[in-house]
Formats: sequence, C-alpha cells, structure tokens
Amino acid sequence: MQVRVLHFVGNLSLRNGIASVVMNYYRQIDRTKIQFDFMIYDNIENSYSDEVTGMGGNIYLIPKLGIGSFLNVYKHLKKFFIENAHKYSIIHLHVLQYGFIFLPIAKRYGIKNRIIHAHSTKYSVSFFKSIRNWLMCLTLVKNANYYFACSKAAGKFLFGDIICKSDKFYLMKNAIDFDKFRYNQQIREKTREKLRIENKLVIGHVGRFSNEKNHTFLIDVFKELHSKYTNSVLLLVGDGILRVEIEKKVNKLGLSNSVVFTGTRNDVSDLLQAMDIFVFPSKFEGLGIVAVEAQASGLKTIVSDKVPEEVGFTNLFFSIELKKSAVEWANEIYKLKEYYRHDITKELEKSDYMINLAALSLTNRYFSMILETTL
Repeated sequence: MQVRVLHFVGNLSLRNGIASVVMNYYRQIDRTKIQFDFMIYDNIENSYSDEVTGMGGNIYLIPKLGIGSFLNVYKHLKKFFIENAHKYSIIHLHVLQYGFIFLPIAKRYGIKNRIIHAHSTKYSVSFFKSIRNWLMCLTLVKNANYYFACSKAAGKFLFGDIICKSDKFYLMKNAIDFDKFRYNQQIREKTREKLRIENKLVIGHVGRFSNEKNHTFLIDVFKELHSKYTNSVLLLVGDGILRVEIEKKVNKLGLSNSVVFTGTRNDVSDLLQAMDIFVFPSKFEGLGIVAVEAQASGLKTIVSDKVPEEVGFTNLFFSIELKKSAVEWANEIYKLKEYYRHDITKELEKSDYMINLAALSLTNRYFSMILETTL
C-alpha cells in the first residue's frame, strides 16, 4: 500500500528552510510506501518543483492568505478537499498561520491524520506580527491530532508540556545526508582559491539577512576578532531584507576588504568546507539545520544559547550566552581556532540526524498513525 502525504510548505524555494528539510526526507523515503504531495501559496523560480514532479509528487497552488483574500482561500481549500480528500490519509502542516482555515476543512472532509509541525520557538521577531500569528494559531492544537517538532524547545513553545509528553508528539529531526557534507580537503582548497581567501582564518555564517539571525552582532564580533587576528575574513552566505544595512555597517567599520558576501548559493556544502569556524549567534531558532550541516563537515560550530541544545550532536559544538559581549564572543572564537579538521562521518553513523535512519523512522510513524486512527 502506498500512502500519500500532503505537505503544506508555503513555497518550494531553494531558500526555504522548511521545504529543504521536507525534501531531504522525500529523497530518502521509500516512495513505494510513502509519496509526498505539496500545497503552496507562492510559485517561485529556483525551486524544488521539477525535482518534486520528477519523483512523482503533485504540487497544488492556492491563493495567498491576506485580509481581503480569506474567502478566496477558503473556497479554494474547500474545492481542493472535495476533489482530493480521498487521496490522503495524512496532511502535514508546516505553515501554521493557515491552520485555522486549513485544518477544519480537512477535518470536515475526512482527513483522519492531521499533523501540525513546530519549526520555531517564536511566532515572529516583530511584536505586532507575533500577536497576529498567535491569534491565527489559537485553534491549531484543537483541530490537529498529531504534533511534530524539529526540537523539544519548538514543541514545548507551540504545544506545551502535556502534549510533548504524550504519544501524539513526535520529534522529527532536521536530518541531512552526511555524505553531502563529508569533509574534503580538495574541495576546501578549490573553494578557498575561488573566493581568494587562501591562508586566511575564515569565520563563516549561513542564513538569510533577517533580524533573528543577528548579523549586526556578528559583525561586531568579527570586528573584535579581526582587531585581534588581522589575517581573518568573514564569509556571509545568504541574502535578505537586511543585507544592504549590514553592508553599510561593514563599510562604516572599515571591514570591506575582510567580509565576503556571497549571496544565495546552491553550493553551501562546498562553502562550509572553505570555513574554519562556523558562527551562529541567532536570537532564536527552532533548530538551526545549518549548524547540523556545519558539524557534519567537521567544522567547529559556535552558536548562541538561543539555539536548541540538541543541535549539539558532536564535540565540535560550542554554545555561548547571547548576553555576553562581542569582545567575549571574539575571545572564545580566537581560543577555538586551532584544531585538526577531518572527516567525521564514520563517527556519525548512528546519529538521529542521519537522513536514511530518520526517513525510516518517519515512515514507521506515518503508518502507526494510520493504524491508530483506523482501529
């Protein structure tokens, strides 16, 4: 029997962290048993769409939710479930703001297994958006009957202790393909040569330029480190609404020749090879999959204490309190800069973050849910 699971991910952009996590599972899952379909509200170029259809998945586009589009979204979802509810044993909702409309309709048309998935430990960095999103999520727990999270912290934030201790809760790790991130000296040297950062101490960060990623503080930390160790560069991978602001700050501090902005890249695994230390001073994270990827590449990984502790699955992981000063952060990074970088994939074979094991676990979880709701 093949079970079709409908994932609501918002969009399939290569930059969408949630979509990337689901795709990691999709590539590894036994598609003779489990097939993924996707519901989105943004049809974006540079996406996973061709890969999804190539693996047999369907993609459904609905209108984007807004003040004036509620009725239109409702009509589209109602029509969708009238026509397609019979295909699905499971719906898996990742975009929680749609839950108050998506879940009741799915329930009405007979979807027995309704998952909500917590990917964060905050509703938003904006106060007003946090209030709005909180209101939109008030009915989530009531209309779902299974509760997934990328970390214990994310689960506790959205569901509370009682649900997180129940058999309805499942910790779905942001697992990755370790082979893709395996440390490779040749790739490292080639990438550093392309970026013209040979013989440098390379501090790296991967993430969109948004408030929660805390680039402003990261620049302050690098300024202090650079004053201590001038043969250092900061490699910033990603793009976003705050990039121009960060570029201005870099120029103002006289660091233009020591900070590299790569923009959005499809070769993050190679860029991680080029780094010497990965720094991730986020204000909050549901998990922080890039910190998992960094460790898998044998890279020392320094994160803020706002990143869930289960991200630290190797001895390359170090956490620093965000309340500490930029000077203190820089001193810690400086102390950690010397180490033997090597391929650690053999050491990680039993890890929960190993995607083939995680995909098998998810398959078993899906089937156990179906069994529970048919008894």
